[in-house]
Amino acid sequence: MINTNGIIKIADFGISIYVDDACRKLHRLPPAWYRSPEFLLGDRQYGTSTDMWSIGVVIGELINRHIVFPSKSEIEQILMIYRLLGPPNDKTWPEAKTFKHFLQFNDESFLNNDETFEKKFPRANEQELILLKSLLVMNPKHRATAKEVKKAKKSF
Repeated sequence: MINTNGIIKIADFGISIYVDDACRKLHRLPPAWYRSPEFLLGDRQYGTSTDMWSIGVVIGELINRHIVFPSKSEIEQILMIYRLLGPPNDKTWPEAKTFKHFLQFNDESFLNNDETFEKKFPRANEQELILLKSLLVMNPKHRATAKEVKKAKKSF
Protein backbone atom coordinates (compact mmCIF):
# COMPACT_ATOMS: atom_id res chain seq x y z
CA MET A 1 0.00 0.00 0.00
CA ILE A 2 1.13 3.53 -0.71
CA ASN A 3 -0.55 6.26 1.32
CA THR A 4 -1.17 9.85 0.22
CA ASN A 5 2.22 10.91 1.64
CA GLY A 6 4.06 8.40 -0.56
CA ILE A 7 4.81 6.07 2.35
CA ILE A 8 4.91 2.40 1.38
CA LYS A 9 3.57 -0.12 3.87
CA ILE A 10 4.35 -3.73 3.11
CA ALA A 11 2.67 -6.47 5.11
CA ASP A 12 1.94 -10.17 4.92
CA PHE A 13 0.11 -11.14 8.06
CA GLY A 14 -0.05 -14.80 7.03
CA ILE A 15 3.23 -15.51 8.82
CA SER A 16 3.41 -12.53 11.15
CA ILE A 17 5.09 -12.88 14.53
CA TYR A 18 6.00 -10.45 17.26
CA VAL A 19 9.70 -9.69 17.10
CA ASP A 20 11.60 -8.07 19.92
CA ASP A 21 15.36 -7.68 20.29
CA ALA A 22 15.79 -11.44 20.53
CA CYS A 23 15.43 -13.35 17.27
CA ARG A 24 12.55 -15.78 17.00
CA LYS A 25 12.32 -18.95 14.96
CA LEU A 26 9.85 -19.17 12.10
CA HIS A 27 7.99 -22.37 11.44
CA ARG A 28 6.12 -21.13 8.37
CA LEU A 29 8.03 -19.40 5.62
CA PRO A 30 7.20 -16.70 3.08
CA PRO A 31 6.93 -17.68 -0.60
CA ALA A 32 10.33 -18.61 -2.06
CA TRP A 33 10.41 -15.54 -4.32
CA TYR A 34 10.76 -13.31 -1.25
CA ARG A 35 12.91 -15.53 0.98
CA SER A 36 16.29 -14.29 2.02
CA PRO A 37 19.40 -16.32 1.14
CA GLU A 38 19.85 -17.38 4.77
CA PHE A 39 16.37 -18.92 4.83
CA LEU A 40 16.88 -20.66 1.50
CA LEU A 41 20.12 -22.14 2.86
CA GLY A 42 18.41 -23.49 5.98
CA ASP A 43 18.73 -20.84 8.69
CA ARG A 44 15.48 -20.41 10.63
CA GLN A 45 16.49 -17.51 12.86
CA TYR A 46 14.20 -14.64 11.99
CA GLY A 47 15.54 -11.12 12.23
CA THR A 48 14.87 -7.73 10.72
CA SER A 49 17.52 -8.33 8.05
CA THR A 50 15.24 -11.08 6.71
CA ASP A 51 12.50 -8.50 6.19
CA MET A 52 14.93 -6.06 4.60
CA TRP A 53 15.78 -8.67 1.93
CA SER A 54 12.08 -9.14 1.17
CA ILE A 55 11.56 -5.38 0.99
CA GLY A 56 14.44 -5.18 -1.49
CA VAL A 57 12.77 -7.81 -3.67
CA VAL A 58 9.44 -5.97 -3.54
CA ILE A 59 11.11 -2.65 -4.41
CA GLY A 60 12.84 -4.40 -7.32
CA GLU A 61 9.46 -5.66 -8.51
CA LEU A 62 7.95 -2.19 -8.27
CA ILE A 63 10.81 -0.83 -10.39
CA ASN A 64 10.87 -3.67 -12.94
CA ARG A 65 7.11 -4.26 -12.94
CA HIS A 66 7.67 -8.00 -12.82
CA ILE A 67 8.93 -10.69 -10.46
CA VAL A 68 12.64 -10.35 -9.69
CA PHE A 69 13.43 -14.02 -8.95
CA PRO A 70 10.65 -16.07 -10.64
CA SER A 71 11.74 -19.53 -9.54
CA LYS A 72 9.82 -22.77 -9.43
CA SER A 73 11.80 -24.26 -6.54
CA GLU A 74 14.01 -23.26 -3.64
CA ILE A 75 17.13 -24.53 -5.43
CA GLU A 76 16.30 -22.51 -8.55
CA GLN A 77 15.67 -19.51 -6.27
CA ILE A 78 19.08 -19.68 -4.59
CA LEU A 79 20.76 -20.17 -8.00
CA MET A 80 19.08 -17.00 -9.29
CA ILE A 81 20.39 -15.14 -6.26
CA TYR A 82 23.87 -16.66 -6.73
CA ARG A 83 23.83 -15.48 -10.37
CA LEU A 84 23.24 -11.90 -9.26
CA LEU A 85 25.35 -11.76 -6.10
CA GLY A 86 27.79 -14.62 -6.54
CA PRO A 87 27.85 -17.63 -4.22
CA PRO A 88 28.87 -17.05 -0.61
CA ASN A 89 32.44 -17.85 0.34
CA ASP A 90 34.70 -17.57 3.38
CA LYS A 91 35.34 -13.90 2.66
CA THR A 92 31.81 -12.69 1.90
CA TRP A 93 29.79 -14.84 4.32
CA PRO A 94 31.73 -17.48 6.27
CA GLU A 95 28.69 -18.60 8.31
CA ALA A 96 26.81 -19.69 5.17
CA LYS A 97 28.67 -22.98 4.92
CA THR A 98 27.23 -24.03 8.30
CA PHE A 99 23.63 -24.02 7.01
CA LYS A 100 22.11 -27.40 6.21
CA HIS A 101 21.16 -26.48 2.63
CA PHE A 102 24.39 -24.70 1.73
CA LEU A 103 25.16 -25.17 -1.96
CA GLN A 104 28.80 -25.10 -2.95
CA PHE A 105 29.83 -25.60 -6.53
CA ASN A 106 33.10 -26.91 -7.86
CA ASP A 107 32.19 -25.59 -11.30
CA GLU A 108 30.61 -22.15 -11.08
CA SER A 109 30.55 -21.60 -14.85
CA PHE A 110 26.83 -22.44 -15.04
CA LEU A 111 26.07 -19.55 -12.67
CA ASN A 112 26.52 -17.12 -15.58
CA ASN A 113 28.17 -14.47 -13.40
CA ASP A 114 27.73 -11.70 -15.97
CA GLU A 115 24.40 -10.69 -14.40
CA THR A 116 24.60 -7.28 -12.74
CA PHE A 117 22.16 -5.06 -10.87
CA GLU A 118 22.08 -2.80 -13.92
CA LYS A 119 20.99 -5.72 -16.13
CA LYS A 120 18.60 -7.16 -13.54
CA PHE A 121 16.95 -3.76 -12.92
CA PRO A 122 17.18 -1.91 -16.25
CA ARG A 123 14.47 0.62 -15.27
CA ALA A 124 16.23 1.62 -12.03
CA ASN A 125 17.90 4.98 -11.71
CA GLU A 126 21.22 5.43 -9.89
CA GLN A 127 19.65 6.06 -6.48
CA GLU A 128 17.35 3.05 -6.83
CA LEU A 129 20.31 0.86 -7.73
CA ILE A 130 22.15 2.06 -4.62
CA LEU A 131 19.10 1.18 -2.52
CA LEU A 132 18.72 -2.26 -4.12
CA LYS A 133 22.43 -2.98 -3.69
CA SER A 134 22.13 -2.16 0.02
CA LEU A 135 19.11 -4.42 0.55
CA LEU A 136 19.84 -7.38 -1.73
CA VAL A 137 23.01 -8.41 0.04
CA MET A 138 23.89 -12.08 0.55
CA ASN A 139 25.25 -11.74 4.09
CA PRO A 140 22.45 -10.53 6.39
CA LYS A 141 24.98 -8.81 8.66
CA HIS A 142 25.88 -6.49 5.77
CA ARG A 143 22.30 -5.74 4.65
CA ALA A 144 20.98 -2.23 5.20
CA THR A 145 18.71 -1.76 8.19
CA ALA A 146 15.41 0.13 8.10
CA LYS A 147 17.04 2.95 10.08
CA GLU A 148 19.89 3.20 7.55
CA VAL A 149 17.47 3.28 4.63
CA LYS A 150 15.28 5.87 6.36
CA LYS A 151 18.33 8.03 7.11
CA ALA A 152 19.44 7.86 3.48
CA LYS A 153 15.92 8.25 2.02
CA LYS A 154 16.49 11.83 0.99
CA SER A 155 18.86 10.59 -1.69
CA PHE A 156 16.34 8.09 -3.07
